[in-house]
Amino acid sequence: MNYDKLIKIAQNSVELCDSEKKHFSFIMYRKKIVSFGFNLGFKTHTWAAEYPYRFQGTHSELMAIRNFKYPMFTLPQFTLVNIRIRADG
Repeated sequence: MNYDKLIKIAQNSVELCDSEKKHFSFIMYRKKIVSFGFNLGFKTHTWAAEYPYRFQGTHSELMAIRNFKYPMFTLPQFTLVNIRIRADG
């Protein structure tokens, strides 16, 4: 898997995140990106409220799963990659 490509996509998308933490999630099938998500610190989703987690913002993983266009029962066949871009890039 070419992580450099994913890192470049995350770096180019850093302004999409409205939270302090710049996290990006990719759901991959082999080398193909099938879904993408990023943190939204000030926007919640009903799925986030269902789980007892102290931060209710939309996490990148949740957004990537929400954007997943395949049947949920196939999700274990895919790989989730999470990338964090630090403040210094």
